[in-house]
Order: sequence, then structure tokens, then C-alpha cells
Amino acid sequence: MKTIVLDGGLMPTREEAYAYLTQQLELPDFCGKNLDALYDALTAETAVPTRLVVCRREQLEQWSYGASLLETMTDAARENPNLQVIFDSGADTAFYI
Repeated sequence: MKTIVLDGGLMPTREEAYAYLTQQLELPDFCGKNLDALYDALTAETAVPTRLVVCRREQLEQWSYGASLLETMTDAARENPNLQVIFDSGADTAFYI
């Protein structure tokens, strides 16, 4: 399983979030910079199961765009059986979707 760690503290604005996600998720340049495009990329069929570990979720939720990003990732994980999203609280617990 491929694991990608996403730092919620590095996505304070919509523009910075998409720049960071494009790099971390290795999205193609032609991928749109919106939630629909992100959802499509995360639900696309892949041969390699992928785990997204979202660190500093609480900080991401504080940004204006953060809650929408988290919801999109969660929805994509429910749709794509090869995608797992883990919200790491930074403590000894993690939340799995």
C-alpha cells in the first residue's frame, strides 16, 4: 500500500492547498484546482491501494477551505475501495475512513 502524508498546517489557503496537494498526490498539471477535480483524482481507478494520512487535521479545519477538503477526501475514500484516509490527531489515536 502506498502511503502519502498530508500536513494540514501547510494548506492555509485554497491556492496553497492545491499547490501542496498537486505535489504530494502527484496530480497532473492539467488537473483542475477545485474540489470536483480532486474528488475525481482520488476516486480514479488505480492498481495500487493508497493511504492518505492527514496530520494536523484540527489546524486544517480552521482554514476557510479546510473543512471542504476534508469532506472531499472522506467522500472519495467511501467511493474508492483502494483509498484509505486516516486523520492523525498527533496523539496516540488515529481516525480511519
